[in-house]
Amino acid sequence: MKGLYSFHSDIEPRMDKAAVIQELQTLCDAFTALFRCKDIDGMVAYYTKDCKIITPHENFVNESGTLACLKYFIASGAVDSHLTIDDVEMIDQNYAYITNRRTITFKDGSKKDGKSFILLKKVDDHWCIHVECLYM
Repeated sequence: MKGLYSFHSDIEPRMDKAAVIQELQTLCDAFTALFRCKDIDGMVAYYTKDCKIITPHENFVNESGTLACLKYFIASGAVDSHLTIDDVEMIDQNYAYITNRRTITFKDGSKKDGKSFILLKKVDDHWCIHVECLYM
């Protein structure tokens, strides 16, 4: 089965957890590159159509919510979002989750550290973000 451990990848599944974490970290870095370029449409493509983003202040639902959340982060002056994966667990063939640390850098040079939990859902043989809980 292709794409078992990747957001938008056709890489064959691996049993080595460290290798899976490295593969997902590479894909998270690709997402970060989209963030740095302010490619909102590219970032939205990493989420399911019925996704939910939960933050301490507001919840965002569906594609329109994802778009609003990403636009908010960019409008707030965020210029970089670096994510480091701490753990990956497979729930079944269609769901997995990752826990991670994240640092957001703003135009003025200030940084905000936080953590997040991301539930991934397989859509058309690709892993997409289904639920993202941000604790910033």
